[in-house]
Amino acid sequence: MRDRRRYIRVPVQVEFCVREGSSDEHGQLFFAGRNVSRGGAFLASDLLLEIDTHLHIRFQLPGLEPITTGALVAWISDGEDGEPGMGISFTTLRPDYLQAIESFILNSPETL
Repeated sequence: MRDRRRYIRVPVQVEFCVREGSSDEHGQLFFAGRNVSRGGAFLASDLLLEIDTHLHIRFQLPGLEPITTGALVAWISDGEDGEPGMGISFTTLRPDYLQAIESFILNSPETL
């Protein structure tokens, strides 16, 4: 199987607070983040949102300030080939947040 990843990922154990859309009209869901890259993250969960669902997310990587950004569900996994969950793509990541994530990845001892 060919690896289609565009960015280096690092494993994390971080909680992601997620809302569908960009307003407060929907409740918050919490997902366990398993890895992060400059382009997105993998959220482990048996609850799978539909591909192309727009999200507003908040998470905090160790040693960094909380990050908030828009995201899009890029792909889902039902768990047949690994852990069930969703790959999300960051859509409105501020440059300072991107720089912080890149620094976190660069300083991480482990990559995927």
